[in-house]
Amino acid sequence: NIDEEEQESLEFILAQALFATGVSFSFLENPYVIKFFQRIRPAFKLPNRKKLADELVDK
Repeated sequence: NIDEEEQESLEFILAQALFATGVSFSFLENPYVIKFFQRIRPAFKLPNRKKLADELVDK
């Protein structure tokens, strides 16, 4: 399991990586990316593009 604080921390780090490299938010909707994250950390839920754009970009 993953608690809310860790989920938010991982989302923020992921957002920073995407922003720093200019990777499109749609990257997170790629089936292979989803499969990869499910494999390495099943409890982590990838944020959707809206969450990245609306919430995480402001942090």
